[in-house]
Amino acid sequence: MGRVYACIDQRLQRRVAIKILREELRLQPVLVERFLREARAMAKISSPHVVTVHQVGEDDGLPFLVMELLEGEDLA
Repeated sequence: MGRVYACIDQRLQRRVAIKILREELRLQPVLVERFLREARAMAKISSPHVVTVHQVGEDDGLPFLVMELLEGEDLA
């Protein structure tokens, strides 16, 4: 549903993960809402087993969420 990138938050000087909805899905309102619902659900949980959501937004019509970056292996 999305792509996740390891990035640097320039203002706060910390590593973060940015999840961006795949370009081809942005014109499907049901999938955009599902993406945002996922972000809202994650933001409500405070647990060492769930990443912390720092920000949700949109850039040029493409939804994204910024979250804590966890170090480790890819689940694949």
